Amino acid sequence: MRILLAIVMLAVASSVNAEPSYSDTYGTLVDTHGNISLPGDLQRRWEFLGTWSIAGKELSTVAALHNVYIQPDAVTQYRKTGQFPDGTVIVKELIKTATSAMTTGT
Repeated sequence: MRILLAIVMLAVASSVNAEPSYSDTYGTLVDTHGNISLPGDLQRRWEFLGTWSIAGKELSTVAALHNVYIQPDAVTQYRKTGQFPDGTVIVKELIKTATSAMTTGT
């Protein structure tokens, strides 16, 4: 069972000036009250960087998974220059997990 705990959005700054303007992204994802929403095309279009697991209190369990996504155009620019464009957005999705006994094992 997956439960979305939080979405953390970080701006990655660099000295690279590239088109398109990545800073425009904030206006579409953050409302006037500071509430952050997921991009509608996150899992379909954004570049998936990976998943990290967080150990539970008992080290043999996993307490959470962290999925990390980044704008596809920002990845292309990074691969060309080695730097992220100003205003690049990274989305970190935190998912609570549970470990339990199942017919296939723990």
